[in-house]
Amino acid sequence: MVECEKEDKPTPATCEAYAEDAELIRISSMTRSLQFKIKTGSFKFVTADGISFSNLNGGDKYFKCSADSDRKKYKCTIDGNPPTGLPFKYSIDIDDVGVTDPWVVNY
Repeated sequence: MVECEKEDKPTPATCEAYAEDAELIRISSMTRSLQFKIKTGSFKFVTADGISFSNLNGGDKYFKCSADSDRKKYKCTIDGNPPTGLPFKYSIDIDDVGVTDPWVVNY
């Protein structure tokens, strides 16, 4: 989701991107992918790194993310078996809004 004080002139100072359900996403060994979708206005993910995982606990090795053609959705496939109980830091980067950094934890 994206919330802006003024949607007609979005800037990082006036808008905030966040995960709609929670700042923490829990996954299990059965989870094979994560889907992210922008539901607000005309906002789009940044092309290259709209969703990207940091190297914290190897997140960049386990989660491979790519945008769909209109950049309103991102899909991250899970490669291998991420360690249980460790957090993985990811970033949401939306054009004209800036970066937000929530978490994923494998329980």
